[in-house]
Amino acid sequence: MIATFFTLPLVSHAQIEGEDAPRGKIIKIREERNNSNGCDNRKNMIDNRIKMFGVSEKFHKEKYSRIYDRISSLIERLDAQEVDTSKLKSDLEVLKGKIDTLKTNYDTLMGKLEALKDTDCEDIASNKTSLDEIRELLKELKNDAKDIREFFVNTIKPDLKELRKDN
Repeated sequence: MIATFFTLPLVSHAQIEGEDAPRGKIIKIREERNNSNGCDNRKNMIDNRIKMFGVSEKFHKEKYSRIYDRISSLIERLDAQEVDTSKLKSDLEVLKGKIDTLKTNYDTLMGKLEALKDTDCEDIASNKTSLDEIRELLKELKNDAKDIREFFVNTIKPDLKELRKDN
């Protein structure tokens, strides 16, 4: 007994004009279908990244804003007790600048991701340069967050301990 297996074509005859269409036309139709799926997949991936970075952005902005607010209220309480908080005030200004830089970089990143989502999938050179810019922004964001953490641990905390020790 001989078994024969028939495979279904990936492209139906309804998609091809004529019964005896050349193989090149079939390949072209397959490529168009794959490109449209690839473009949809790419857009979905970018949407997921936008959501992921949106959550990260919200977390960082809230976290660092809370730190800033808590230190500001501490400075107000210590000023009411007539404690010298000049060093802590200068630290707070530096912290505010670092937080503002982080927020600006997040906004820039989200704008570039939105722009990348709207670009043409076939424009490979433009997409590559956009992706490279986004990668650089991500490195900057990581460094910004790291700088804020290190500044808090290495500068603000010792200043707070010094204030406690003096009082």
